[in-house]
Amino acid sequence: MKRIWIRFARAAQAALLYLVLPVASAQLEDGIVAEQAMIRVASYATIDGFLDRFTQDWPGTYVARDIASRKTYLLQLPPGASEPAVYQNLQGYVNPNPAVPDPNRPLVWAELNWLGRASEGRTGSIYFNEDPGHAGRFGSQYALERMKILPAQARSEGQSTVVAVLDTGVDATHPALLGRVLDGYNFVDLNGDTRDIPGPDGASDLVGHGTFVAGLVMLVAPKTRIMPVRVLNGAGVGDSFVLAQGMYYAIDRGVEVINLSLGSTYHSSAVEDAVEEARSLGIVTVAAGGNSNVEEPEEFPAMTSDAFGIVAVDHNDIKADFSNYNDKAFLSAPGNTLGGPGSFDPDRAIYGPIPGGSYAVWEGTSFSTALASGVVALIRAQHPEWPAAPQTVFAIRAVFEASAVNIDPLNPQYAGLLGVGRIDAAAAVAFGPVAPKLGDLNNDGVVNISDLGILLGTWGQTHSPADLDGNGIVGQGDLGILIYAWD
Repeated sequence: MKRIWIRFARAAQAALLYLVLPVASAQLEDGIVAEQAMIRVASYATIDGFLDRFTQDWPGTYVARDIASRKTYLLQLPPGASEPAVYQNLQGYVNPNPAVPDPNRPLVWAELNWLGRASEGRTGSIYFNEDPGHAGRFGSQYALERMKILPAQARSEGQSTVVAVLDTGVDATHPALLGRVLDGYNFVDLNGDTRDIPGPDGASDLVGHGTFVAGLVMLVAPKTRIMPVRVLNGAGVGDSFVLAQGMYYAIDRGVEVINLSLGSTYHSSAVEDAVEEARSLGIVTVAAGGNSNVEEPEEFPAMTSDAFGIVAVDHNDIKADFSNYNDKAFLSAPGNTLGGPGSFDPDRAIYGPIPGGSYAVWEGTSFSTALASGVVALIRAQHPEWPAAPQTVFAIRAVFEASAVNIDPLNPQYAGLLGVGRIDAAAAVAFGPVAPKLGDLNNDGVVNISDLGILLGTWGQTHSPADLDGNGIVGQGDLGILIYAWD
């Protein structure tokens, strides 16, 4: 227990470096990033034009980061700037009806930059019982049987899908992930190093979180591919702007699923825009409901957006004692480990890979979310013909609504607050056909001239089922895969 407390203390200390406003006494609410604000510039305005006016009141303000393709910007404010005063000033620039140009109101929205974190980081939960010998238990853990994953894999293994894991990074060399991890990006340190290791700030308490999450996704959908996007530091802490950057990176590379085993108690417009754009392109965002055993404050984006919000249950479908709950939650999935360090039940535990080739035990809604993302990949792989459009997300949602197991009778205190039910993967994939082999783009059972026509017709595009190698664009590599699979 001493090691756990020391690691938790270091995590809290690292997080405090970011805080500028006090948080709730129970430490449930997230704070802001000091001297930063976020804006989205209207289509009829420019960032330079806005800054020319804004810096008259706040001299020294500059663009620290940008998502230029969405006209979304992170502003670094002058030292000592009052964030509440800046926020109030920015609201005067916001056009309540951006469709009607107003040169005096060049912004769509403006907000401060708020902290977020991995659900387990908020409550000081870290992995325990590290043991390479857990590899066997990883592949036979109770969640697989409870969710009926193995029967589901007889119909789909997630082929042709990509799941973006926005987290602390991923150990691509781990045996559980070897050969299935694509290139990604590190938005914490702004480089291509997506390893799950401590960053320059030295924070390390939640290192391993992203690898654990990615491993559970792969356990459910063994033929999907993982795109690692680092948006959390080693303490599991991030912020709204970095998360939005990571989400748009994944969107622009045509992933099918975005896994967010993280959240914030602040409803960010920057992140909400990204969730909505993902949905518009048929990309499902799956987000953790949080580990504070509360209904309020709501975890964002899980409980207050178009994301699929996931809560955790145990091996008997009883709400995990740590899991948040809310009438906006969408699904439940296993995430509970019975017992704690030194006293856990090995047959009732959540196992996952951690950096360095080993495995460990953990619990949390982050891992329920990873399992759910894997099932989304199974369903999506059954339908390569589904378009990059909102109806694809609606269809997947409908599958879960029709197939999930109602657990309200087992949880009368939380009836209506644990989503539509606990995921039953076998029942979910039973609504669709056996997933076609890679290259069968129109799902007619063969790879032939029709599929070649689809591929050539979307050459150079991103959001296409013909992106068979998952690199984000239809090209030569995809043509080679299709020809190899030709019937």
